[in-house]
Amino acid sequence: MNTQRFDAALMLCVLIGLVAVPSGIIAAYRHDNAWVAAGMGVLAVTVIAAVLTARARDKAIDQAVLDRLGGRQYDPSEDLATDLGIRPGTLRLSLHRLRTRRDA
Repeated sequence: MNTQRFDAALMLCVLIGLVAVPSGIIAAYRHDNAWVAAGMGVLAVTVIAAVLTARARDKAIDQAVLDRLGGRQYDPSEDLATDLGIRPGTLRLSLHRLRTRRDA
């Protein structure tokens, strides 16, 4: 499971946010309302993009776990996490999401 593109997208959102916030603060200090609105608008869009990217990453990990398990019950183990290239905590979280989704 390769999550590098999701990680890169999240980092891009963070970098854009790091530029938007100081720009908005400087514009507010200078009483330039148009630039304040633009900076806050960019920040809002980046937050939404970060949330959507994180959800897409979770969905991709859940699908990779489902594909690997093949519908079998499985105890969380570091071997499966290593095979998928994810952290054991991420695997446990994915298994929990899959169990609660199936039970609902």
